[in-house]
Amino acid sequence: MISIKEAAYSCGFREEQYFMKLFKKYEGMTPLQYKITSLNYNNYLYILPNSR
Repeated sequence: MISIKEAAYSCGFREEQYFMKLFKKYEGMTPLQYKITSLNYNNYLYILPNSR
């Protein structure tokens, strides 16, 4: 995983704080909250049994 700072710079933002502000405005959560939610979701999918 990349850091929030790396994500901000790779999206063309010079300031991490501005990236975080816009991210929260459009996603409804901070980048860290999004990252945690995504990790939890991926872990949940990983433990689900295969359905046939």
